[in-house]
Amino acid sequence: MASKSKAADLTIEILKDIRDGVRETNARLERVSSELGGRIDQTNARIDQTNERLEAMRTELSTRIDGVEKVLHELAGQFVFIARFVRHTARRQGTRIDALETRVGKLEERAGGP
Repeated sequence: MASKSKAADLTIEILKDIRDGVRETNARLERVSSELGGRIDQTNARIDQTNERLEAMRTELSTRIDGVEKVLHELAGQFVFIARFVRHTARRQGTRIDALETRVGKLEERAGGP
């Protein structure tokens, strides 16, 4: 019977060691979980800060794009005005050149030129 008692004692000791190992593992898991929770909180805070910066940059960029769009619209209007002016000036100069050519032709005829 002594051997049964020794075997039972040995089994109890093994079970106690297993229990203690499980407790230690659970304690380590709780520490890891706590550390990870803290890291996740820090990461979330950084993500929130990044999102805030991105939103501020998006707003600033939108404002600047609106300004560029306004300037481009104004420049397009000025370009149309300049193009019309140049076209009108070219037509007027063409008319003047035609008139001068006619006058030169008449002068050449009187002078007996070419």
